[in-house]
Formats: sequence, structure tokens, C-alpha cells
Amino acid sequence: MFRLYRQLGLAAVAAFAAVLSPVQAQVPAGTLPSGIWTSAEAHLRAYLGDSIFVTSVRPRPEWSLYQDGISSRCSRLGPSQYCSWPWFTPYFIVFYELDPMSDPLRTGLIAVPIDTAGRVVLEFPPAGVPRCKYVPEQCRFGVTADSAIAAARRATVAGSGGAWRAQFVWLSEPFIDGCDVCNGRFSEMIDVRAAYGWVVRGVVGDEPAYLVYIEAATGAVLGAYQAGIGQQ
Repeated sequence: MFRLYRQLGLAAVAAFAAVLSPVQAQVPAGTLPSGIWTSAEAHLRAYLGDSIFVTSVRPRPEWSLYQDGISSRCSRLGPSQYCSWPWFTPYFIVFYELDPMSDPLRTGLIAVPIDTAGRVVLEFPPAGVPRCKYVPEQCRFGVTADSAIAAARRATVAGSGGAWRAQFVWLSEPFIDGCDVCNGRFSEMIDVRAAYGWVVRGVVGDEPAYLVYIEAATGAVLGAYQAGIGQQ
């Protein structure tokens, strides 16, 4: 029930934001201010540690986005909790890929919001960044797609039958609008955990689809759902 209320609350925020949506645009490659990359790199090193950043992180400047903010419209509305929302601050979103396993099927997407002064946007943390500097195991994605599917089958009544598909994602949904490259790289609808994992979907005959969340570092089943029934 709590999860339902939370999703309804997020839906209300999204509906409000849709009315006040700022302009977001792709930033031409090579035109992003160098200070933005410097700030983003420092922030990522604080999360990942120097070794992981150097060996396993690739910047993707061609995916960069710019959000122009809507502070003027916010001020006309008067004091509101939404006026502190990150969308009211002009900022860049810069992207990286995280590939500590040298495996394209287990490569994560990192999104870092940085304002035009080169500062991290308050209340808008980077997405796709495990705290590997302090817990190195969070960057060891030992669970493969096949082993995730096997775990999902064990976690449901489906057993070994049916068609199953595993997708490697960051198990927390970021608040990024208009981000085509984000599609399929972050968890949708359910905010499971700030970690990488597998979303495993399965259909058995004509039965409803199963949805299972598997942590990539440990293989732990974080949630198993059946359409129309809920968590098993």
C-alpha cells in the first residue's frame, strides 16, 4: 500500500511538472564547458574511487543535455515546495558508461546533473553511481543474464517454463525528462535500490507476466511480482 501511495505521489509531481516543463536540449559534442566535466569527474571519483573511475568509466559527451530551468515561472507562482525542485535551476546532465566487467551486457549508464556554475544540483543526486569507493563489491557485477533468469525462475511459481528476458539496469529511476539514451537503462515505475541489477521479465504460456528484480553484485532477489497479483 505504501508503494502505491508513493507512486501516486510521484505521478502527481510528474503531472505538475508537465505543466511547467522547462526546455531541454541536446548539447553539441565538444561544446560543453570544460568546468562541467571537471566537476562531474570529481563527484564521480568521490563515489567510485580513483581506480574504478580510471579503468571502468567512459565519458559520453555526445549524449549531454542542457535544461534551461524555469525559475521565472516559479517566482510568479509564489512560494511553493516545487520551487526548490531541480528543474527550476538551469543545469547540464553529463553521461558516462560504467563497464567494470568489460561486458556490453553488464554496462551501466551514469547521469550527473551539474549546474552552470559547475556545482552538483542539490536534491538531484547522480544516477547510476554505486558507492564502490567504500564498498568495492558494488562494482563487481558477477551475476550474468543467464544466472539472473535462473534466479527469477526459482523465485516464482513459473519454474523452468516460459520465455524469459533479462535487462541490466540501475534499480532506481532518475528524474530526467526527454532522455532517449536513458530508455532501458534505469528501473521504471518501481524504485528498488540504488544499485545495479537485472530486471527479469517472464511469460509462461498464457499466464500473466512475471517481473523479478535481481541485484547484480549479490544475486539477491529484491522483488518478484506477477501481473494482477503483486509481490510473491
